[in-house]
Amino acid sequence: MSGSCRHMAIERVVTDTLRNGLSVGDRLFKLLASSCSQLRDHGAWFYAVDGEGYCTDMIRYWMGDFSGISSTAKKMARMGQCFSSTEESVKVPLLSDSVLEVPDIKGKKNSATNEQYIFSDGIGMISAELLGEVHKKLKFLETPSAIQIRYAGYKGMLCLNPSLPGRQLVLRASMRKFNCVNSEYIEVIKISAPRVVFLNRQLITLLEQLGVPSRMFFCLQQHMVTLLTESLVCDTSALQVLDTYVGSALPFNQLARHGFSLTRDPFVRSMLFAVYRTSMESLLSKSRIAVPHNLGRNMFGVLDETRTLQYGEVFVQYTSLTPKGPQDDGPETTVLTGTVLVTKCPCLHPGDVRKFTAVNVTSLHHIKDCIVFPANGHRPHPDEMAGSDLDGDEYIVIWDENFFFPGPNREPMVYGQKLVLQQSEPNLVDSMAVFISNYILNDNVGVMSNAHLALADKLEDGVFSKPCLSVAKKISTCLDFAKTGVPALLERNEKPEEYPDFMDKGGHKNAYRSARVLGHLYRFQRFLESVVSSNFNSHLIDSGSNIKLLELHGWKRYQLIVEELLAAHESDMDRILKQYGIKSEAEIVSGYINDVSASNKGHYEKSNVEVLVAKQYRVIVESTRQRFFEEVDYACRMENALSEADKKQILLRMASACFMVTYYNAKKTYSSFPWSFADVIILVMEESSSMLERTSKNLLVYRLDNQLAASASRHSAKIVALEVVMKWADKEDLILKTAAVNCARICENCLQMLFAKSA
Repeated sequence: MSGSCRHMAIERVVTDTLRNGLSVGDRLFKLLASSCSQLRDHGAWFYAVDGEGYCTDMIRYWMGDFSGISSTAKKMARMGQCFSSTEESVKVPLLSDSVLEVPDIKGKKNSATNEQYIFSDGIGMISAELLGEVHKKLKFLETPSAIQIRYAGYKGMLCLNPSLPGRQLVLRASMRKFNCVNSEYIEVIKISAPRVVFLNRQLITLLEQLGVPSRMFFCLQQHMVTLLTESLVCDTSALQVLDTYVGSALPFNQLARHGFSLTRDPFVRSMLFAVYRTSMESLLSKSRIAVPHNLGRNMFGVLDETRTLQYGEVFVQYTSLTPKGPQDDGPETTVLTGTVLVTKCPCLHPGDVRKFTAVNVTSLHHIKDCIVFPANGHRPHPDEMAGSDLDGDEYIVIWDENFFFPGPNREPMVYGQKLVLQQSEPNLVDSMAVFISNYILNDNVGVMSNAHLALADKLEDGVFSKPCLSVAKKISTCLDFAKTGVPALLERNEKPEEYPDFMDKGGHKNAYRSARVLGHLYRFQRFLESVVSSNFNSHLIDSGSNIKLLELHGWKRYQLIVEELLAAHESDMDRILKQYGIKSEAEIVSGYINDVSASNKGHYEKSNVEVLVAKQYRVIVESTRQRFFEEVDYACRMENALSEADKKQILLRMASACFMVTYYNAKKTYSSFPWSFADVIILVMEESSSMLERTSKNLLVYRLDNQLAASASRHSAKIVALEVVMKWADKEDLILKTAAVNCARICENCLQMLFAKSA
């Protein structure tokens, strides 16, 4: 479709609909506003007058005072702030002594805009007491060091400051987006936490052309593929993948310590398979390569309020994802010292990737899983990386020296004055309709990003070439369109005539075989897909040993009650699957959604779906837990259980019943039900372990130890070990006694030969 035809079609269909509203039956739904994520998806909120007389004008009035904002683009961005997905925590009256607005920390002037740089752009502080209240209200696993919030027209980050007394909330002018007196609750958008980091095509391109050896990317890719594959057959690798990739609160380490087989459990295995499938697809389509969690992290950026850090220095303290042991008092943390590589996506300019010196500052030890930037220097470090700030931007932090490019940091891009076009018209709905239509017409971020990637691969100077540098600046303009209304277009010499094979543009584009690292990574991944079967889901699923761990005598007494609880949980899960067209329960629980239905692709970005689904799943877990504990309380009353010991037995047997009913369910559609109260399942395992023998794996080791100790003087250790292993294998029906094909058993002669050849 030509540009003029497309413009006409959008004017007649989109703009008119936005102006006049949508009629559904006898109700007229009028344009209300559009959130930032909705705008990216070309969507908006519509609202019809409800039974109490509320209409769009009344809702916008309640949202806040936007009258002082003249630009339609900025006004819509501020209204969209009210639609961001949040969790309401604690109330802090806006006009109370608990709330204080302090001036921003400013530096030298930007040579291009003649305005002072703001070091504290988008970040405030919160006292330990108030942060503790937020933590208690929202039930975080650990108290975060920083939270991204929305509060009474303010938006940005709050970082823990232990020197603040009592309930203190310190805000800055840069956080104030509009005036609002109707909301006095701290609404949490996201919290700081240990997050793994992934390389992408933009970052790989920059690092390669800055001088990082290609072999480093191959090593990372191969390590990732090996770990993902091994996780489907090896419990140790499975545990590592679950700890690293799955953002679930399930106690995988405790399960493993109690002898629970992760790879043989249908539910856990389905999550592993969801991670495997989505990760392998992302490796091919996006070169999304995981950095080992002990070598890199994704972190919120925060500010050094102590003014200790100097220009070029940062403070980084990260939390280990590997528990220290069963007597762990809490996760172990490490303070980095030395060189670190830092960037923020999207990273397109050679100066967007920078090296800093991590230093140990005692007064900042209260900040974990964040990167702390200095409040000193001629320019804020976040601004040097793609013009970022501290209002919730996340930064890639890598301390693997193999990825440190040679030489000094390249000069960062200097961003000029952000012009703001399209002043508001007297009719707000008309101006919003025109703005949304213009956004759809000028939404060129994807086109420009593809052009930059193709030019960087094809041109000899790559990311340093004039076309690439020009496109990088235009992408920055495009990303700000939602706030400024200023468009950007590609020049003729900035439009690629052919595309590298790794972009997978298909036969309608001129494609060539890329000689750079992305081409080699892509072809290696395609080769793997062609020779490795991904149909692992049906192999090795035998949860017999796990069932023994969770079967308590007397569980059948609660079978009927539990079947009703299971049905309610399944109904809740089914609703999410159908709403988004997600294919499996495991994708919901793991957070790795492989795809959404075709009908939803036009409405939701996959990343947005993952956020929405994660929050809906948390609500389901809370509802399931509430119903479960209500039934436990009811059973305690009915059985006249007065002592804590009797109440605990009812709790454990009902939890055991939940597991048994779920895993013996003929349909077996959903297996996540008992894991909604995983803390109780762990207690069941502890109870079961005191009454049952060890699981087969641990029992074998136990028998070997005893037999070797008893026979140390009479037989060699090898003979005793062989005898014990043979008896155990025979009892478990693992000895191959026929010439059956594809039979997963052990050849007795082969086993004897292995022992004979061993040292």
